[in-house]
Amino acid sequence: MVSQVASGVVIGDVGSEWIIPPGKESFGTAHELHEWAASTARERTAERPQAAEWLAMSLAAIAASTPDSELRALYLPSLTADLAIVRVLAVERDSAPVDLAEVVGATDPAAVEPPVLEGFETAAFGPGVRSVRFLVAADDRTLTGVVTYAFDVAGIVVRVSYADTDLTRLTELADPVDRFVSALRLQYGGPAAVVPK
Repeated sequence: MVSQVASGVVIGDVGSEWIIPPGKESFGTAHELHEWAASTARERTAERPQAAEWLAMSLAAIAASTPDSELRALYLPSLTADLAIVRVLAVERDSAPVDLAEVVGATDPAAVEPPVLEGFETAAFGPGVRSVRFLVAADDRTLTGVVTYAFDVAGIVVRVSYADTDLTRLTELADPVDRFVSALRLQYGGPAAVVPK
């Protein structure tokens, strides 16, 4: 029997409120990146064209700044909502199992208080961990909530996170992001469709 090696993470059906920008390596030129951003923005703002420029600039900046090793998914349930950025990182681990509590920041010295840890399971990844921790910015003392998920499956550690300074919004994002994380799965063989390891 030949065992397959996981080559990355792919996203299942997450709904139209999510925008998945291609990584910057997908574009041959900056012009192509901006054309994608403008086209996507026009498509998403047909009912409110005045929002197209704002969305196109946001999409272009996010796609251009996304490292090759990371996926950024954008949650935009309406044109009056702020964009929520969800980051997905998949890293091949060595042979030793990892402590998922560490991956989600359980011992983060910058956390205001010990993070809240709980189990989180998906059909594709199995059991994992979700944490909620709060950080205070050194310069302006802004409180930021960070939610992180981690899974260790098939030799790959998958970490998903989002953060917000609006703690009400952080809470409101819990269900959509839970569904997003549940739509992720590993890809085996061939090039990774979304997040290379």
